[in-house]
Amino acid sequence: MNYELCKSLKDAGFPLHRSVGCPDDGCCVCGACGSEPCEPTLPELIEACGAGFKLFSHTEGYVALREAEKIERFYDTPEEAVARLWLALNKHEDT
Repeated sequence: MNYELCKSLKDAGFPLHRSVGCPDDGCCVCGACGSEPCEPTLPELIEACGAGFKLFSHTEGYVALREAEKIERFYDTPEEAVARLWLALNKHEDT
């Protein structure tokens, strides 16, 4: 998962775990603090999205959808596809 996506999850309130050695102000999303980045795992992302979505693999990449949504784009990894779905499902919580 790239830095921007992981930071977007953190900023949107996704419960990222803190790796040993990360700064006290939160999660190290890029590994710059000397420890492994504490990006979420695929099972953590799936659990956070809840029931009612599907993850598809295609020759173009991965997509995660709820019900009959239109496919906007494919992503390189299943983690990125599910993370983008979580962000879309939780965008109203920022307002």
